[in-house]
Amino acid sequence: MTSPKPELNLRKRPRQARSVVMVDTILEAAARILEADGLPMFNMNAIATRAGVSVGSVYQYFPAKGAVIRELVRRKRADLVAALERQQAQTQGLDLPTVLDRFIGIAIANQLDRPQLARILEYVEAVSAADPETETIKQNIVAMVAIGLADRGVADPTTAARDIVALTRGMVDAGGLFGDTDIAGLEDRIRRAAYGYLALDPPSHIRQVPMPSPPRSLGQLERRHG
Repeated sequence: MTSPKPELNLRKRPRQARSVVMVDTILEAAARILEADGLPMFNMNAIATRAGVSVGSVYQYFPAKGAVIRELVRRKRADLVAALERQQAQTQGLDLPTVLDRFIGIAIANQLDRPQLARILEYVEAVSAADPETETIKQNIVAMVAIGLADRGVADPTTAARDIVALTRGMVDAGGLFGDTDIAGLEDRIRRAAYGYLALDPPSHIRQVPMPSPPRSLGQLERRHG
């Protein structure tokens, strides 16, 4: 795998407290621009203005706007890793359904904490060249889920973990894309899908939502969703 272009990496990692605050301020400003105005209005001058710093200060750490977005993606993934690591320390002795529920809850919280930002970062990541650092973080996410599955007797835990991570991410993305505000309902749907994949019986706390009868005609479908 080739390394990302230099303009997509931080010029230097902040080490002193003042530098850390500066980079955090720049990234938060960038995130707010993406949330409010999207990619068309996203540029280095806009980031500097929103952050309240000179454009030179932004360039001191980020050679181009692509590097800012890439760092936002890395941090989003790293936040999920940190949450999963905290969970791992608290799941000793818990059964598979409980561990699965906790992973799904953490994944939803990570993705829907700032849904508009998450959707844009997902899009940029999908159309950009692979970033080795981000890919490593994603592999770590799968590995941590796989450990939880293996410890509870799931066959081929790595494949199962990869599929469950992808399933969860896809359903959360779809929920955000269509403006789903029923987070509890979304969580239940993901649980049903994950439990079905692992051939687990759904626990009683998962809401059993009746499926509507299929429409018999295009007109009926339009009236149902019109």
